Amino acid sequence: MHAWCLLVAEQAPPQAPPARGPGQARAAIWRLGLRAHGGAGRRSPAPSVRAPLPLASAIMASLLTGSALAAPAPLSFRQEGGVTELVIPGGDVRVGGLEAQPCGAVLSVEAPGGLDLGGVATGARRVRGVVEADPGRLVVSTECGAAVRLLRRGTESILRVTAAPVPGRKPAQAAPAGEAPAAPDTNRDADFARDAIAKGLAAVDAEPPTPAAAKAGEARRAKPRPDPSWGTGPALLDLMAWRTAPFAAERNRLRQAGDAAALARFLLAWDLGPEALAVSLSTEQPMQPLAAVAAVLVEPVNPAADWLLAPDTLKAADGPLWAAVLMQRRGKGQQALAYLPAAARALEGQPPEFRRPLGLDLLAVAAEAGLDGFAREFARQVETANPTPVEQAQLLLLVGRLHATAGRAALALAQWDKAAALPGPAAARARLLAAEQRFLNGDLPDAVWRELLDGTMRDWPGTGLEAEVLAHRAALEQREGRLVEALGTLRVLADRFPGAADTARSGVLLAGLLGEPGASLPLARRITLFERGRPLLPPGPEGRTLRQAYADLLAGAGMVVAAGQERAALAASVPEAERPGLLPGIARAQLAQGDAAGAEATLALLPAPSPALQARLLVAQGQPGAALEKAGTTPDPDALSARALAHWQLGEWAEAAGAYRTLAGKAPLSREESVRLALAGILAGEGHPAGLSSLDGTDWPKRLHALAPATDGPVTAESLKALLRQAGELARAP
Repeated sequence: MHAWCLLVAEQAPPQAPPARGPGQARAAIWRLGLRAHGGAGRRSPAPSVRAPLPLASAIMASLLTGSALAAPAPLSFRQEGGVTELVIPGGDVRVGGLEAQPCGAVLSVEAPGGLDLGGVATGARRVRGVVEADPGRLVVSTECGAAVRLLRRGTESILRVTAAPVPGRKPAQAAPAGEAPAAPDTNRDADFARDAIAKGLAAVDAEPPTPAAAKAGEARRAKPRPDPSWGTGPALLDLMAWRTAPFAAERNRLRQAGDAAALARFLLAWDLGPEALAVSLSTEQPMQPLAAVAAVLVEPVNPAADWLLAPDTLKAADGPLWAAVLMQRRGKGQQALAYLPAAARALEGQPPEFRRPLGLDLLAVAAEAGLDGFAREFARQVETANPTPVEQAQLLLLVGRLHATAGRAALALAQWDKAAALPGPAAARARLLAAEQRFLNGDLPDAVWRELLDGTMRDWPGTGLEAEVLAHRAALEQREGRLVEALGTLRVLADRFPGAADTARSGVLLAGLLGEPGASLPLARRITLFERGRPLLPPGPEGRTLRQAYADLLAGAGMVVAAGQERAALAASVPEAERPGLLPGIARAQLAQGDAAGAEATLALLPAPSPALQARLLVAQGQPGAALEKAGTTPDPDALSARALAHWQLGEWAEAAGAYRTLAGKAPLSREESVRLALAGILAGEGHPAGLSSLDGTDWPKRLHALAPATDGPVTAESLKALLRQAGELARAP
């Protein structure tokens, strides 16, 4: 007998799982016996050691008694007001030590027949779940920070879970009914986001005021103004009641029953949004509450979710909650502010699987508006729902944003540093924000900042993080004076993430390209970069100003046709309301470049073009008499320019010189106008201007160039010689 038992023990695998019931025990012993007799699945004809059959039966019977035949001990919950009790029945079950943890407790349990966790696995109220991590080691997940205590009542062992301490509660204020008073735990202050918010509120006066703090103060003063009727009616959903188990069996039962409404409720309660949305929209009459909430979870832009914004829907207890989340997920967090008070009341009644993501959405709304009080409450709600590390990172990220909005930069940095140590995209974004803050403070070298940007873009391609990194890279390249590289980065950003295009920065860069910073580049390179950067042009007047500057660049380079095409296209694209303020300038530039046809088309777009501009157009078209009649005697610069040129074309030198002198008193003359003034004075018999000794010689271009002030770019010798030839012909005319 002893030899058989030893042989069985030697042959048994060291990691065989413990038997949990009589059937499993018999199977385990039978397998061990087969291995001892030469292998599984067959009997050895000649075992080396074999006990007599009566003895083997006695051994098996003795092994099947005791723990193998004992029934598992069922665990249950008991609710007493605000206290949740985990009840472990007595009898043969013995509960040893209690190891308290920030978000739960670990119990040492000896149960001969094992434990039945079917009734407690998913948790209840303050207990989030119960699992048996190892034999004899029971792990109980609770609200983070909850007070736990092990009691003994009769034969029962009870784990009592009470509410977490409420930060900021006045000493004289009594705890809510049903909750046991809990001693403050100062070690938690650095671990939970609501404590960070409380610390931030206490430290507001310790940090110097900043513009951001002033902005946050205004936001806090502009408190939400909800409708008193919101959230006063019955709830739209009861997700806690609809979350029935076991999942597979219940789902199959509902499918076979053909009850679409019950199936949609069940799927939604189990956080299966896509399936719930499909079922709720599959019937002829859509189930509006279910379809709307499922759309919020799956596809916020779906029109089915608009039902949540109806006045009657907002009267439901949880109506403002879903409306606020909908607005936040649609990118309209400002419109969600009014829903926050009622949403905060409804959030606590949601299952933990919903309370975490919904609470984070509401926290984002409060953080953006600088509402410390609401943010503190939402952070508490998320924490007590036992967030995952990824959700904890998002929680800390949002708390950091709250501090940043309020101007508490040091506290924001501390929260982002804690979030950066966790997994997930929120942790990566927090790491980026913390690094950016240090870079802006001068505490992070450019090379380290660039390396971090490159690593983040490599690790998170195709996400919003990549878009943020591209924007940061463009800013860094602009800071380093690398204009071409910055424009290239912004083009990549606009191509990959059209909604994230940084048009403000691109406008500054394009202005630099057309201005002094880009003057060192070859002309062809500047033109190519601008053409490739057209999608980056800011909308509105700023973009049109850049296009005008580009047309001037083309005209100054002698590309008159291209400049005319750019101005014509620009004039046609101006909104009708802005034409009176913009088109006259375009027409003047076209006339200055000799583009009479383009100026005529531009002026035709104006409902009432000025007579002065019409006079300039007539002069450009070779009708000086009509131009003089149209210009009249108005002292407007456009009218003076038209009269001076008309007199020049008519050979009326004294009148031309007088008009040009009057014009010079209104605005700087161009080089061409300065030359015309000098020549008109000579031809009118006013004598030679200073610096001119005669009409003969080859130094005329040089001398006239010295007379003309530098106001509108270089004048070539060829253009001056053409003017001289024209003046000579006029002088010899009878």
